[in-house]
Amino acid sequence: MLYYRAGWTGSAALTLVWGGDPHASFWGLRESVIALQRAAVLNFPLWGSNTGGYVGRPTRELFARWLAFSCFSPLMDLGPWGNLAPWAWAPDGASAHVTEKGYAFPPYYDTELVALLVFYGGLRQDLVDYLYAQAEEAHRTGFPIVRPMALTYPHDPDLRKRWDQYLLGPDLLVRPVWEEGARVVEVRLPPGRWVDPWTGEVHEGPATLAVEVPLHRIPLFVREGSGLGSVLWGLEGRWAAAWAVARKAK
Repeated sequence: MLYYRAGWTGSAALTLVWGGDPHASFWGLRESVIALQRAAVLNFPLWGSNTGGYVGRPTRELFARWLAFSCFSPLMDLGPWGNLAPWAWAPDGASAHVTEKGYAFPPYYDTELVALLVFYGGLRQDLVDYLYAQAEEAHRTGFPIVRPMALTYPHDPDLRKRWDQYLLGPDLLVRPVWEEGARVVEVRLPPGRWVDPWTGEVHEGPATLAVEVPLHRIPLFVREGSGLGSVLWGLEGRWAAAWAVARKAK
């Protein structure tokens, strides 16, 4: 496997790409959401970012939001999290630095962040078959895994301008949360019937929804009848199970 961040015409057939050292900030996350879609349009279908950013260290909120985004990217690249880990975290704003001598601060176990790792790591594993099928299609036809709204719905002015959401393959709508402190975000559904795997609700598109986004939740909508609903089932129950695992491990 070749893993790189700069290439040339023809590289896409041989390599996967990561976005290279984004800033550990919500602006860095926003840039990565857009870069993922730009890479898709430029015919680089296998793309991912440094979860949590590279330059600086993420807050726990930023890490949680970026982890969810990475789960629904073609490449899920974990780390470096500012040389920290959820099982050896530091309070937001602390002067936290890890050197060759070890931790220069009293680390602590962040149960919620560990639960997020368990949850999104397991969810990613469940998506492997779906993502592999999309990678094969991208190799065969050139159509990308991530499908920006402007690419999929070029004649819909409401969707064409939406760079804060995208399709992952044909059947999964993803809306990463990049706004710091957000508790509700807006999602624009394309035409058709879409199932929210967090709540089980079915929505008829086109429609604009206000979606609640507690820290563990990324807005997702599955095309009804696609078969993907059997993979993304009962997410709130699965989140509760991941939380129990993290508490027990502590």
